[in-house]
Amino acid sequence: METNETMQTKEELQQQIKSLKIELHHETHSKEVARRSVNQMYKKLQEKENEINVIKMDRIQPLSKRMNNINTFYSYGNEVYINGKDENGKTFYIAFDSYDFLSWIDLESIKQVKKTLIKYIK
Repeated sequence: METNETMQTKEELQQQIKSLKIELHHETHSKEVARRSVNQMYKKLQEKENEINVIKMDRIQPLSKRMNNINTFYSYGNEVYINGKDENGKTFYIAFDSYDFLSWIDLESIKQVKKTLIKYIK
């Protein structure tokens, strides 16, 4: 037969066990919330690193396209435009500052391009 003192000790132990279970549950829940928060922050960090890498790649690798079909050449304001299609058949244009365009594309440059093209064709 259990004594009053034993009963009280048993109830105290049961209460302590219950308190420890509740505390463990709260701690586990807090750790889960913290883990989710860390995972969200990690995902955001990865997204930002990806954005930075894209920016770096844009700076490192210049845009390189081939205009296969020039279909429009015009000037507007202080700019010269050449429209055409790229190697994938998508339309795109190049805009130049008119002054720069004229300083680079002169009669001598055009003659040199013609000369090179004639050699290539032969």
